[in-house]
Amino acid sequence: LFMFPVNNEFLVQGLSEGLYRFNGETFTFVPGSEIFNRTKVHAIIPQTRNSLFICTDRMGLFTYTDGKFKHFDSEISTFLSDYTCNGGIQLNDTLFAFGTILNGIAFCNNKGQITRHYNYSNGLKNNTVLSMYRDYYNGLWVGLDEGAGYFGLENPFTPYFNPSGTLGTVYAVLRDQNKLYIGTNHGLFVANVLEINNSYNFSNIRMIPGSQEQVWTLTKFDNNIFCGHNNGTYLVKDNGLEKISDVTGCWTIQPSAGRLVEGPSTRLVMLHKQGNTWRLHHR
Repeated sequence: LFMFPVNNEFLVQGLSEGLYRFNGETFTFVPGSEIFNRTKVHAIIPQTRNSLFICTDRMGLFTYTDGKFKHFDSEISTFLSDYTCNGGIQLNDTLFAFGTILNGIAFCNNKGQITRHYNYSNGLKNNTVLSMYRDYYNGLWVGLDEGAGYFGLENPFTPYFNPSGTLGTVYAVLRDQNKLYIGTNHGLFVANVLEINNSYNFSNIRMIPGSQEQVWTLTKFDNNIFCGHNNGTYLVKDNGLEKISDVTGCWTIQPSAGRLVEGPSTRLVMLHKQGNTWRLHHR
């Protein structure tokens, strides 16, 4: 089916059989590789001289170490099983890229954790990856079913696209530990932040109930998150919002001598803390 260069020879898949070593003259069957007789091997990636990643189309990833095959139980293996792996490549000591038929390309570390994922929704021309090539400038070229894509692997940015438009136009962002709060003209959203190998993923983006309409600003002070909203000022709570001021159109919130000064569209507003509760003090 395919031939893969590995340690100065080739590994070759025989259909309905398994893997063979080919030294240029003879084929030698690899013991234990009959586990691949009902799946297609689309990539074999040397990690060390005695360790390989073997990527199948429907069964995910396997490791081959010291003459033994073992399924690589991991996030990337499940992803590739679900979306049909069509190829893989090692980019550096800790970064791998795998292309799929149904869901674009996924990057992962050597533990199998997905660090980035790209498909039609966030930049690829389409979801079917046919080939990959790493160039001299540490860039990754991706051959697609329609056209080609290019990734600058040293790019420090992680783009996020919202093709449905539900997020709206972003006016404010605030990160608090493993959550990212996003204020837009549609409301206040929150996302989970996952950092792996200096790459960020945002997942489970959802609107906070009761936050519909324009959000202007977000500020963290006194271990509280304040949201300047078109309808007033709110404290962000685990289960929603708590209104602390009815003065509308708060564009900015700044600390001042243990209090907070707000700049809405009409006049300055002072907030202060009574006990454990923040309240409007005066305009």
